[in-house]
Formats: sequence, structure tokens, C-alpha cells
Amino acid sequence: MVGALAVVILTAPALGFLATTPAGAAAVAPVVTAVSPSSGSTVTSSTASTTTPGGTAVTITGSNFTGETAVHFGTAPATGVTVVSDTTITATSPTITNSIGNTVDVTVTTPQGTSATSVNDEFTYPYNYTSASAYPEASISLSASSSSALPGGSVTLTATAPTNVGPSPDYGLSIVDVTDAAAPVAVAHIPTGTTVSASVSETAAQTRRYVAAFDACTVYPASCPPGALETPIANDGGVSTPVTVTWSTPTTPPATGGYRLVASDGGIFTFDAPYYGSTGAMHLNAPIVGMAADPATGGYWLVASDGGIFTFDAPYYGSTGAMHLNAPIVGMAEDPKTGGYWLVASDGGIFSFNAPFQGSTGAIHLNKPIVGMAADPATGGYWLVASDGGIFSFNAPYQGSTGAMTLNAPIVGMAATADGKGYWLVASDGGIFNYGDAGYDGSTGAIHLNEPIVGMAADPATG
Repeated sequence: MVGALAVVILTAPALGFLATTPAGAAAVAPVVTAVSPSSGSTVTSSTASTTTPGGTAVTITGSNFTGETAVHFGTAPATGVTVVSDTTITATSPTITNSIGNTVDVTVTTPQGTSATSVNDEFTYPYNYTSASAYPEASISLSASSSSALPGGSVTLTATAPTNVGPSPDYGLSIVDVTDAAAPVAVAHIPTGTTVSASVSETAAQTRRYVAAFDACTVYPASCPPGALETPIANDGGVSTPVTVTWSTPTTPPATGGYRLVASDGGIFTFDAPYYGSTGAMHLNAPIVGMAADPATGGYWLVASDGGIFTFDAPYYGSTGAMHLNAPIVGMAEDPKTGGYWLVASDGGIFSFNAPFQGSTGAIHLNKPIVGMAADPATGGYWLVASDGGIFSFNAPYQGSTGAMTLNAPIVGMAATADGKGYWLVASDGGIFNYGDAGYDGSTGAIHLNEPIVGMAADPATG
């Protein structure tokens, strides 16, 4: 008996893939998280134009790009679009019609929808067109004192033109916030001159983009109120490469209640606190005289007597290492509002790096040299302390001093309380002097020490 013949049908594997949405699942629109680069090259021309050409190859990063049907720069369709993967698209920027700031949103469209716009998807077309009957203009520039700050902290923006903008029919020089590409806002303006600066600050975590621009205001030569912008016709001025500033809430490392000691060679000794590095094995031009902790990262800075700064898991904002100083640096303090820092010299001269200058004793005759400083976390100001315990307050409340007292040993340092309503002074024999709401927890004033005390720090966990 012959058995039944089994028939098997083989199918060839499909080449490529077909993305489908599972039954019951919601369709997800694409999301653009980054455009790189975020601006093209500056276009220069001796003829005014209403448009700026593209031609920049960009990589668009995000999600849900499969099935892409269109990529736009503002309202202009991109060219050379290639979907590399569900998270990456490459494209070439198209020619656009000029606008204030010349910044546009890059969007991706699929059958599931079009990506929502945000600061992450922006692309700027820098340009420099010579005005009709105006003076030829070279490219303008925009710089920022820092690319980041803590909420409430300020960043200084400076726009610079190579020639005076006043003699031309261009309407001055402006700094423009182009975070919302469809609704740019002027934050500073001059009708004549070569430079304009503005201090910008945000109270909440966010990222904003700015450009410097000619022809951005309403009436020449009148001043431009914040927010007042003209609608460019020939757009015969210029737009700078954009600057991005991020205000971010720091992720505070867990408090350990520990501490670190630093030696004059930069050797670090940690006690229940993380170690990030030292200068112990480096050749230093000058000895280390102080340190400060960065509450945002948990790292720290070391400062040498020449003002050289050494960073360990903490951002570098600048130093006086290459400057001629009238007096040596004796300490530093971190600005709790901006995340920057101050350096203080023995004559009370203050050097600010991403931190506001509140004042100094550099031009004051001191009875005794300055030996340290502390920042007020409440006001953003600071105190300086001299070796006789004299206190000099700058945007920080004066709580008292030992300036009129006879001391057994000189003051060598100070520390502020967590709320800024008090501080401690410490002498080289370990004697403690407390003011304001600073409590007295003990001292080494009555103890025989092998070596003198050289500084102090408050415990953020216990106060």
C-alpha cells in the first residue's frame, strides 16, 4: 500500500522588512532629539537676498523614523533624504526664505504623524548679505560666558560686529532668542556701535538658543524694545552662528557626611568621601592653597597660590595661572547659584569665573592679610576673612568678627552654615569662633597639636 503523498510548500525569505503596528497598539509619531550639525556654514554675498542656500549634510537622530514620507527644514523639504534606521536619518539642508535669526525646526513625517518641534530639532542658516546703499559687513559673532548654568544663574551673551552698525540703514545689532523658531524675541539691541551684551537667566531647567543679527529691529535709529522685531524683506544684514545655553538642575550626589583633605602638593586624602584624582604626582609651578567642592557633580577644584586651577570631575571655568598677580591666591569658594567659583588673593582681590563679582578689598588698606573666604548659599554673595578675624561682607550679611579681639593664634579659615545665616572662624590652634546661627560643637584650642590647623569645612549633612 502506497501512503499518501505529503506536499510541502517552501517560500523564499523576504528581502527587507515591513513594519506593522501590533493590534491594539497606538500609532507613535516620530521624535527628533538632535540635528548634527545644528547650523550650516556662513553664507557671504555682496548682493542682498531673500533666501539663504542650504547644502549642508546633516544627521537627524530620534525615534520612529521607519516609514518616513517627508523631512522639512521649516517649510522647505529636505533633499537627499535617507532613512538609515528607525533612529537615524541623513539629509541635505534645502534653500530657505530668510527670517529673523534664520533658525528653523527640522521635522520628520511618517504615516503616524509629524514630529513635534523643540529646541533639539533646530537648524540655523548663518549669513552675511551686504545692504543696498550700506557699508559692506563682515560676519558678526555671538559668544556666551558659559554654555551652562544652574536655574536662577545668569549667562552673559556678547554680540560683536566688525564695524559700527550705526552709519548704515541696517537697524542696529541685536541678540535674538530663537528657541521658538517661529517666534524669535530680541533680548538686547544697539542702534549704533560694534558690540552689545545681555545677561540672560532662567528659573527652570531648559535649553535656549540665541543668535546675533543685523536688521532685527523696527525703526532705525531708535532703540529696539525687547521683543520688537521687524519682518525682513531683503534680509540684507547678517545672522551669526547660534549659541546654546542650558540651565540644568544638578543631580546632587548623596551626602556622605565625609570630607577630603588636600596637601600643598595637591595630594588628596578622603574620609568617607569619593576620590576623583589629585596633583600629588604632578610638578606644580606653585603650591596648592585651597579646594572647593562642586555640589552639582560631587567633584572638586584645587587652587594653587598662582591661581592655577585643577579640576577633578568638576567643570573648568578659568584661572589666573597665566596672569601677573599683585598678591598670591589664598583660597577659593564655589558659587552655589551659578556653579562657578571665586578665587581670593591675600590682598582681598577677587577673581570671578562664571560667578558674579560682588566686591573686593583689593583697593583697601588691610590691617592683616586675607586668609580665606566663604560663599553665602542664600544670597550668592561671599565673606572674606583676615588673619585677625576681620570680616568683609559682599552681598552677604555680617554676623560678627574677632577683629577687635586679642587672639591666641591667627585666623586661618572660615566656613558658612547651610542657610547662610551664620559662619565659623578657625584659628591655627584650632580655636573656633561661631557667629549667627552657627553652633559651637567643640575645638582643639585646649589641645596640644603637633602641627597648626590650616583650614576648615562645614559638614553639609549635619551642619
